[in-house]
Amino acid sequence: MNQVKRQYRQTARADHVAATRRRIVEAAVALHSTVGPANTTLSAVAREAGVSRPTLYAHFPDEATLFRACTMHSMAQSPPPDPRAWSTIDEPRDRVRTGLTELYTHYARNDQMLENVFRDMYVVESMREFNVPLVEASFEQMTEVLTSCFGDAPTSARRRAALVALALSFDTWQILARDRALTDDEAAELMTTVVVTSVA
Repeated sequence: MNQVKRQYRQTARADHVAATRRRIVEAAVALHSTVGPANTTLSAVAREAGVSRPTLYAHFPDEATLFRACTMHSMAQSPPPDPRAWSTIDEPRDRVRTGLTELYTHYARNDQMLENVFRDMYVVESMREFNVPLVEASFEQMTEVLTSCFGDAPTSARRRAALVALALSFDTWQILARDRALTDDEAAELMTTVVVTSVA
């Protein structure tokens, strides 16, 4: 009986620890999406989560570990598109349109958070160390997948890759969808045409 009680208490404690950790991460994510990572202090996260600073530090000893947890949480809640799936589409226009449509839908769904993250990740040291390599690797993979179906000569390939990078940019999507009021589908179709037809 004592063993059962001990196991119950251990399980209850583990659940409590996990719930507290999740509350801290969700509080940090909420602040990142409103005031932005650069303007989010650990004290503000503790207040938002309803925990003491010592409790926060017990779960996240520094800002870098908290940023990593927030990034993983956000990606799990709203996964970015997987460019590996685009590789199964042979026709170049269809592949590019599919990729851009999925990416622009992701941008629209996470507009404010992504604006803050892309703005702050080069100025916040812990984000430079973790988020920047993650984001750059992701864009490199997307660019590779969207250009590999064209069979371009080296010079054309370099120009096409530049156009794809432009099309993938969050700033490009904001100009088209927010400033010029295009739908995500319209923006994706426009940039698909640019990518497909602008390189001889």
